[in-house]
Amino acid sequence: METIEIDGNTFQIGKLDAFSQLHVFRRVMPLLKPMAAAWKSGDSPDMLDIVMAVADDFAALPDEQLDYVVKKCMSVVKMQQGERFAPLMRADKLMFDNLDMAVLMRLSVAVIMENFQGFFANLPGVASSAGEVESAA
Repeated sequence: METIEIDGNTFQIGKLDAFSQLHVFRRVMPLLKPMAAAWKSGDSPDMLDIVMAVADDFAALPDEQLDYVVKKCMSVVKMQQGERFAPLMRADKLMFDNLDMAVLMRLSVAVIMENFQGFFANLPGVASSAGEVESAA
C-alpha cells in the first residue's frame, strides 16, 4: 500500500479489486490518448500541459461516469487520523469535509497510477521493470 502526503495530510492508497479496476479503466480510457500524446510531444510535460491535453475529454465525461471513477478511487483511500488510518468513504459518502476537489483529483490519479502501473509496464514499448524499453517486434 502506497502512502502519500497532500496538503499536510497522509493518505494510504489501496488496491481496487479486479472488476473495479476493469470498470474504472474503461471509464478513463478517453483521457489516456490525449495524455499519451502530451507525453510523446515533449520530453516531460508539466501538469498544465497534461490538464490542457485532457480538458475537453474530461469535460465531456457524464457526471455519473466521473462520480463512479472518483468514488471507486476514494473507496480504497484512507487518511491518517492520529495513529490510525480511517477510510475516506463509507456508503458512498465522504467521511471528511476538509477535502476539496483538488485533493480528490490528486488522490484519484494516485489510485489509478497505483492500480494500473503493472498493466502499462507490461505493454510492449513501455519501460520494463529493469528500466529498459521493450520493443514491439
